[in-house]
Amino acid sequence: MDILNAKQAFEAMSSGQAVLCRAVGQLLDFGELSQFPATVFFGADYEFCLAPRFMTIGQLDLEVPECIQGADDLINSAMHYAPNLLDVNRPIEILSTTDNANYLKRLIASKLLHKTADDAIAHARAFITLNGGSLDPIEVEAPAAIESTIAEVNKSIPVETAEEKPIRKRTRKAKEPVVEAEPTPKSNPAFTVEDVDAVETDANAIIEKFSAQIANCTTTDAVLSLRPIFLANGHLERKQHQYLCKLTEDKLLELDPKTYTPQSNIEIVSQENVTISEDKLNENFSLSGDEEKSRISAEIKQELTYKIFQMSAEELDAITTEIHNNPKLIFTHKNHLDGHIELRRKALAKEANAEAEREYQTKLTDLINRASQAQSPAEANALVRYTNKWSAEQRQPLLQAIHKRLSELSVDAQPIEQPPSLMVQIQNAPDLTTLDALEIDVGSRHPDIQPKLMGYIRARRFELENGPSGDAQQ
Repeated sequence: MDILNAKQAFEAMSSGQAVLCRAVGQLLDFGELSQFPATVFFGADYEFCLAPRFMTIGQLDLEVPECIQGADDLINSAMHYAPNLLDVNRPIEILSTTDNANYLKRLIASKLLHKTADDAIAHARAFITLNGGSLDPIEVEAPAAIESTIAEVNKSIPVETAEEKPIRKRTRKAKEPVVEAEPTPKSNPAFTVEDVDAVETDANAIIEKFSAQIANCTTTDAVLSLRPIFLANGHLERKQHQYLCKLTEDKLLELDPKTYTPQSNIEIVSQENVTISEDKLNENFSLSGDEEKSRISAEIKQELTYKIFQMSAEELDAITTEIHNNPKLIFTHKNHLDGHIELRRKALAKEANAEAEREYQTKLTDLINRASQAQSPAEANALVRYTNKWSAEQRQPLLQAIHKRLSELSVDAQPIEQPPSLMVQIQNAPDLTTLDALEIDVGSRHPDIQPKLMGYIRARRFELENGPSGDAQQ
């Protein structure tokens, strides 16, 4: 679940998506926006998330979590999940990489890909319910009863049929004198519908079948397409899955050494050719040295994965060095952990951005309030000095508020009385003494206007000396 800030939540709601809300720092579940005040988007006291969406399957109206809608929703190097009808509680895991791009696109087109394992499990359960099946646990037949059933089946097989099998094996090996450890590549593709005659439940037979299919692959896409198929097989155990994964890694290295060769600072784990003989198929599956190393590496990877998603940025730098210097980790698991570290870094960056956004919104709100209450233009303009570290885009709302307040202050300010012009003073001079002082001021004015001003001086002097009617003063 991604936590959204107020801005992201408002944009999501504007685009038509349902948004949930809760108070920051509380462990309460998210609730609908109708349960909160209308001011939730204007402070840093609330956090948001997108409401989960569901889709309906079949006429039973079974609601399951909505699957991934497009390739843009995929998270690079993250694990995604698909429903597994063979084992409902063990969904198929697909890592989002370039090699798996086509496979992921097919699952998205089929609406079978989810971001979480719980959603994929719910999807598989819905399929079984739609098919009229039962999700109740079933009782497994006792081992003694199974052995007796196998014994009865073996007795019913004719002797000559049982003897024909090793003859066919010897004949096939006679045609392959050059290659002893690996199956001879066939011209048919990695697997076809005709190859599957019936559902195979014997683990050894399944391993032999998938081993042959991997050996017959001629492209990396064919090898990668086999991986989710045998991982989804519920008749294989974890160590057997790891064995087949090792075969796919070796085949990928054989088909495309440039892409799949480990780097020089990574320890290369070698494996000798594996020959599956008839005697080994009849024995219990045993781990080789490389398989044991894969098992140990998987356990270390699982432990580190949990730690990575709780680490800080400084701790991630240290764990990255530790992972690449750990000889017990195989190349594939190191790549997986690198992907988890990258996801954690993005999450930390997102959290830091969200915290910075909350601080910015709080400070911006305070400055805008202070700008709206400024008593003078100087007080309003002084608020800009608190935004030295802001970008132009972040500073824009405050500048608009300051400009608005300056406009209000200019309207409210009393007009400043300007002194009358020199011409008006000359025309209104009360006596000759004042007029003489104004005549001195005329000398300081521009030469082009001095003659005009002197004309007003002479006219006013004549009025003061002779009176308005032209009579001489008494």
